[in-house]
Parts: sequence; C-alpha cells; structure tokens
Amino acid sequence: MKNFRQSLTYIKPYRWRVAVGIIAAIGVSIFFTTSIGMLIPVLQVITSREGVSGWIYRTDIEHRLGVKLPQPDDPTRVGAEAIQPVFVKVTDDKAADRAGFRQYDIIVSVDGEPIDNSLELAQRLCNAPVGRELAVIVDRRAPAPTSAAESAGGSRRIKPTITLAVPERAWYRGVVVRVARWLPEDTDRHNINIHNRMWALFFILLAIFGMTILRNACRYVNELSIQGASLQAIMDMRSRAYHQLTSLPLSHFGKNGVTDAISRVIQDTGQINVGFTTLFGKTIQEPLIAAGAMGFAFWLEWRVALAAVVAAPISYLVIRKFGKKMRKAAKKALVSSARQLAVLEETLYGLRVVKAYTMEGYERKRYFRVQRQLLKEQMRMRRFDSAVSPMLEVLGSIGLIAAAMLAANLVLKSSLDFRVLITQLFLLGLGADAGRKLSNVNNRLQQADAAAERVFGMINAEPEQVNHLGPKVGPLRGEIVFENIGFRYPGTEAMVLRDVTIRARAGQTIAIVGPNGSGKTTILSLLPRFYEPAAGRVLWDGQDVAQVNLRSLRQQIGLVTQDAVIFADTAEANIRYGNKHISREQVVAAAKQAFADEFISQLPEGYDTVIGERGTTMSGGQRQRIALARAILRDPSVLILDEAMSQVDAESEGKIQRVLDEFLVGRTAFIIAHRFSTVRDAAQIVVLDAGQVVGAGRHGELMENCPLYRTLYTTQFRETESGGPAASPA
Repeated sequence: MKNFRQSLTYIKPYRWRVAVGIIAAIGVSIFFTTSIGMLIPVLQVITSREGVSGWIYRTDIEHRLGVKLPQPDDPTRVGAEAIQPVFVKVTDDKAADRAGFRQYDIIVSVDGEPIDNSLELAQRLCNAPVGRELAVIVDRRAPAPTSAAESAGGSRRIKPTITLAVPERAWYRGVVVRVARWLPEDTDRHNINIHNRMWALFFILLAIFGMTILRNACRYVNELSIQGASLQAIMDMRSRAYHQLTSLPLSHFGKNGVTDAISRVIQDTGQINVGFTTLFGKTIQEPLIAAGAMGFAFWLEWRVALAAVVAAPISYLVIRKFGKKMRKAAKKALVSSARQLAVLEETLYGLRVVKAYTMEGYERKRYFRVQRQLLKEQMRMRRFDSAVSPMLEVLGSIGLIAAAMLAANLVLKSSLDFRVLITQLFLLGLGADAGRKLSNVNNRLQQADAAAERVFGMINAEPEQVNHLGPKVGPLRGEIVFENIGFRYPGTEAMVLRDVTIRARAGQTIAIVGPNGSGKTTILSLLPRFYEPAAGRVLWDGQDVAQVNLRSLRQQIGLVTQDAVIFADTAEANIRYGNKHISREQVVAAAKQAFADEFISQLPEGYDTVIGERGTTMSGGQRQRIALARAILRDPSVLILDEAMSQVDAESEGKIQRVLDEFLVGRTAFIIAHRFSTVRDAAQIVVLDAGQVVGAGRHGELMENCPLYRTLYTTQFRETESGGPAASPA
C-alpha cells in the first residue's frame, strides 16, 4: 500500500476536516452500538417481571457487591424462591464476601427496614449512600452438626447482623442508575403495572430515536467532511499531475501515449478518491462499530464473545489473500480502460476518415475487442470482490454457532439471562457484519493503491531539464549549429539521425527537404529541445542548448506545424497564445498579416467567437493562418515552419509568401516543405535521406550535384502558377 500511502500527503492540508470526519465516525459507532445495547431494557420492559428499573438496580448492586440475586424469570426458580431476597452467589474477595456474607444468605432487613423481595433489596442497597455502613440482618441456617450431641439438638437458624459499606460504582453505571430513577418503577414483584411499563417503554424508545438522529447527524458530518477533504485532495493531485504533464519531455508521451496520461489524471485519480472516502469513512466507522459491538458483547459475557471470534484469524488470511489478487486485477483493468479511451479518441477525431473509407465496422470490432478485454479484467475484480463477503459470512457463522451453543448452556444453567443472550447475539452479528464489510474496504484500498501506482508513476517521472540557473539566450546573433547529431527515439534501438551537421547563420532561411521519414521534423525538434540528441550538440551562438535556460530558449523560437494546433477558445485567445500582454490592436494586425482577419471578422462575434475543439469548425487553411498569426505576434528571432502552408490554397499561399518575405527579413528560419515556391529562395537547402545529410547548397547546385534532390524536384517541387508542368531549371 506504499503508493496509496504516498497519496495521503495530498489530504494532509485538509487534516482538520478529516479529524472532524473521524470524530463524527466515532459518534456513529457509539450511537449505533448503544442503540443495539438498548435492546436489553426493551426486552426487560416487555418480557421481565422486574422491569427496567429493577434490572438496573439488580445488576448495579450485583456488580458492586460481587453477589448474584435471584431473577424473577429464572426458569430454574419458581414461586417465592424466584423473588426471595437472597444472595444466590457470593464471589470471593468482593465487597459482600469481605463483609462476611455467604452464599444463600437471606436478607431480612437493612438499617431496620424489613426487606420483602429482591427488588426492594436491590433498590435499597443501590440507593444507599456510598461508604455509609449499613446494618444488614441475615437469616442464615447454622452449619451442619459435626457430632452426635450437636445432631441431637436438631437444626437451628441464626440471624447475624453484618455491617456493610456499599462501595462506589463506576461512573457509567452511575449515569445509568440516575436515568433509571426517572423511569416509572414496578414496586410489586407479583403484579405488573402495565401503565408504568408502557411509559418506561416509551422513554426507552424515545432515547433510541434520539440516538438514531444523533447517529445520522454524525454520519452526515462524516461523509460531508471526508468527501470534501477527499475532493480537494484529488483536485490538488490532478493539478500536480497536470503540472507534471506539461513538464514532461515529449519522449514520455511517445512511450506511454497521451490517452494513457489522460486516463491516469481523470480515471485513476477518481479511483484514489474512492480510496480516500473508504479509508476515512468505512475504514473508520466499521472497525469502530465492530469494536464497540464486540466490546459490549465481551462486557455482557466474555466467554460467549470469545467463542464467536474463533474464526477471526482465518478471516484475516482470506482478506489478505484476496486483497493482493484484487490489486493485480485492478491495475490490469486500469490499463485496459486507458486503451479503451485511446481507441475511442482515435475513432472520434478520425471519424471523417473512418466514414470516408467505410471502416465503421472495423472500428466497431476493434472497440469491441478492447471492451471485451476490459470486461474480462473487471469480471476478475468482481469475482474477488463477490467471493470475499460470502466466505467471511460462512466463517462468521461458525463463530456464531459456537457462541450460541455456549450461551444456551449458560442460560439453562441460570448463569446468563436470556435477554442478555438475545442482545449479545445481536451485537455479535453486528460485529461480524462490520468485519465482513471491512473485506470490501480492503478491496477498495487495493484498487486505490493500484491506481496510485500509475498516477505517481507519472507524477514522479523525470521532467524536462529546464535549467533555471543556466545562462539565458537572447535573439540569435551568430549562428545555429547542429553538430554531428545522432538521435534515436526513447525505447528504440534504431538511429533516426546519424552524424547530421547543419549550420545556419543569423538571418538565413534554411530549407530542409527529403522523402517522408528522412528525419526532417526530428532534426528541427532538437532546436527547442523537444527531444535530446543521443550524440552531438545543438549550439545557439556557441552555447549548447542543453545547458541554457530552456524558457529563454523557447521564447526566441516561433513554430508553425503541419497540423495546426487550435484550442477551444476565442479566435483572439488562439492568436494571443503565449503573448498575454499583447493588445487587441496588435492581435488584429498579426491576423491581417497572416490573412486571417478576412475570415475572423466574418465570424458571429468576430475575434471573441469561440472556436470549436481542435478548430473543427474551420477549414485547414484557416487553422494554418491562425497558427501563422500566432507565430507572427510572438515576434521570434528564429521561426520554424514545418509544412506550414501544406493546407493553404494557392491564392492564400501567394499572399502568405509575400508576408513571410517581409516578416523573415533579419530573422532565421527553418522551413520544411514539399513545394518549390517555399524553398526556392532559401539561402541553403539541406537534403536528408534515411537520417543523413546527402546534399546541401542552393537550388542550382543541388540540381547538378544531388540526384535525390533532382528526383524530389521532378516528383514533388515542379509547379507553375498556371498549374502546368514546370520548366526545366536553368
């Protein structure tokens, strides 16, 4: 559970809420257990001749003196014997024994007041001042004769007077006795006063109702406090995870996938939230309820309670074993759920292609296969979850059977009141049920631990080396050098780039061309340090970009990619992105330069119009022009155009090209393009093939010296303004 324990650090700031929730959980346990314990007085009112008050007085004095008084409902005693004021039993070394009382002593009077029955005796002694010496007259048969002479004298009775000081009672018994004095009493052991009994029952049930209200109030406070603390902790965890996501290198997502990261942030943290609420809810409540119920049961009759827990060690082993299996199954289910999310996202974002190629059936089958795997893992979890409770219930029933057998034996021997037996069986059942629920608690915590392992695997991943203390870079003054670059993607062995060297002086435009997969985008991804080279260095004015302040480096670079990234925000916010202190006028000016103003101004709310997710409400050319306006507004010293005009129509391309001709004056630009109009004016054209530089120079030089470039020109670059075949180069 080490991963789940680590997640508890996020709930620490809200520990006062948790403390309130725990206190409320203790209240739930106390009031619930006490409500069950009130079953004894209810049964006393309904089934016993001595009533509640008599029962309280009797049990109080029995406990304080260490004696046993007759019970009017004892099946082994009938008639006058059942109510006789006699000490049926005297426990050794207790107050009565130390005063000189013996078993079967009949109490005749206390301080001169005659005692008629056991109820009067219990009430008289219970209400006597603590420590005051009472003169108790006892009717006791003399010991059996030991000689013939004594036998001839016949049996005789003696009535000794014994001085008794009633000892102090425990504080909780004092509370109970004071409550009993408020209840209507039955003073006649032979006849039941129904009116008094009904009032006593009413007051007892009213007390149970009050405890029910208090218990549910505590439950409300518990759930509100714990869930509030848990939700805030999860919010903090998700914020930390999101912060970490933006700090991780791109290589992390190439290995684990974007949808897997989304699943960890959303779904896995949700599972941890279930763990939090379980830990500080049921994990507090159920053990307290179990402890309260079992403690009360042990207090009533420890032998019966001990018999009921014979199966507890086996139950613990069952919970532990199934908990380990649940954790493994939960981890696999979370991975399968992330795969399901990935398939769903791919299908929805590629729905146009799916429909165009009539692949709906294929995608449905692919989604079904992922769903079936997820179902398999979830069913495995359900099997473990469903098996634990029945197994524990069977084990618990063994203990209850043993307890019931022992309790029945004690009742038949008059050592246990059957009303106490019924209450104790209720308490033992309550404790067993709480223990059974704890098995599900363990399963929930194991699931939360599996989720926490995935979440903290991401949170604790190594972030980008930002180098806050490294030297800051300013606008490019000298040159950028890709020096003997070698690169492989993380987790792979194949080298994507091998010994690549490119030099670009400040103010130059460098075009990089080559077949698909030759490494064009990869080499330019090393400049803003999206990836780290496996060999060689990237130098900015002689400084290794791996050693400089990363933020200052990226602030000097503008980027426009082939797949223009548009956020679900206003048009202005998309252009202003990364330039929050820019005015509306500057945003509009940049949009006009990129020929984006002509369609933005036609939107329903102009620049305040919210663009759909990923710009799905716009054409590809419109998205590209917004991305280009964003780069223009950034005013970078180095601009990277990665197929930036691949989705722009010919008319817009001509306009944008004129803007770039003006905008790139004095700036360094790296351009990846498949159109000759984009690369023809470059100061240097670099030709890549299979991760290596196979040519570099101006257009004319490459046409003479680089066969691959001639092929690319013939197959990809040839164009005329009229759309016909291009003329041969001079």
